[in-house]
Amino acid sequence: MRSNHSPHPLSFLRAPAAAIILISLAIFGANDATAQGTYVIGSGDSFSLQLHGLPESRQEAVSVGADGAVSFLEARRVRVAGLTIAQARKRLEDALAVSVRSPRLIMNPVALGSKKYTILGMVGGNGTFPLDSEVTLIDAIARSGGIQDAAVDFERSFLSRGGKKVPVDMKQLYAGGDLSQNIRLRDGDYIYIASVIGKECYVFGAVGRGESGGVIPLGQQQTVIGAIAAAGGYSRSAWKNKVLIVRGSLTKPELIEVKTGDIIAAKTNDVLLQAGDIVYVHTKPWALATDLLDVALRAFITASISRGLDVGTSVGL
Repeated sequence: MRSNHSPHPLSFLRAPAAAIILISLAIFGANDATAQGTYVIGSGDSFSLQLHGLPESRQEAVSVGADGAVSFLEARRVRVAGLTIAQARKRLEDALAVSVRSPRLIMNPVALGSKKYTILGMVGGNGTFPLDSEVTLIDAIARSGGIQDAAVDFERSFLSRGGKKVPVDMKQLYAGGDLSQNIRLRDGDYIYIASVIGKECYVFGAVGRGESGGVIPLGQQQTVIGAIAAAGGYSRSAWKNKVLIVRGSLTKPELIEVKTGDIIAAKTNDVLLQAGDIVYVHTKPWALATDLLDVALRAFITASISRGLDVGTSVGL
């Protein structure tokens, strides 16, 4: 009997790793030809070099030095870092032309490892991977073995670049099949695929544990003041009159202002926290929650990355 249910647009993310990579490469074109056309060479990359028609000139695994240069035959210390492979080939041919008539250089990558990205969380293999081609978000998930559990919280998953959250909607990419969210990665990017299993909240900012704050277990009656106390209490620089709670999706979060000064003065009741809530304590008075959102999310992302790297395996958020 034929099923009436159409397959999920990105169901291949749960397929075996080998199949995932083949499908991903076929769809998104992350292949060697693309890599050679767009990849920017860096220190640590290595290439095989040979003059056309002269197999005896072949040199295997010629590495780009810390100074960004390579040497081949009479072409000594030619800087290639920052160039594409085609541009580097031309520069080396120009350098060889001093001693070789109309040189034609064959230059093939052996190991492209100077640029990397890291993926952590609910995927098959956490770790750092070489950015050796035009790798997209879906490619990165595929290369890491795909999503390994149904209990994934895409609303709190993120892509971090330079310590800041990149405006990508993971839920829309996966659940909605919106490939406009499937952006290309850059050197140093961090991807975090979160879990819905963790019963925790987070406190950052001017607290006793320092700016990095901490993960606070979420009991049945965990409150804002209780969570701050569990994070070491207010620091001396804390502004105690008001804190911010960031709740729900990182893409479109709910911002809740809590007048902690009134709670401490017994003028109002403490506020119960929910799983995944981010509490941020600032050092200065603030009026608009949106003014504090960026710094709160940055603290959360930095702590999540550090925690994931320390654990070295999937961690639940």
